[in-house]
Amino acid sequence: MSIWRKQHPAVSSHNDDAPATTVAEALVAVRGALQLHTQDGSDVNHLRVPIRQLCVFARQNNLPPEQLLVQLKHMLSETHELDVLGLDKREDVRSRVVEFTIESYFDDGR
Repeated sequence: MSIWRKQHPAVSSHNDDAPATTVAEALVAVRGALQLHTQDGSDVNHLRVPIRQLCVFARQNNLPPEQLLVQLKHMLSETHELDVLGLDKREDVRSRVVEFTIESYFDDGR
């Protein structure tokens, strides 16, 4: 079971207006941004902000990029709102999220 799944119930009581303070909360924020993206069709680049925040927490907690990607991919597989997208679009969104995460994690502007 991923850390995200273990911590998700506690995170759900977190105030949605408050900024994330942990990797698990940041994953929930990324998931929320993905859900909005599927509902309003916003530009996928809007996902960069919550993904940057996720990577900040991951680096602060010395979470290796491999483990971050595993947690991220678990979250993506459990985000069923993406299922409303066509297969090609869904895979494109997932690929872009992974790409943004790798870029952000290794960004020199830490």
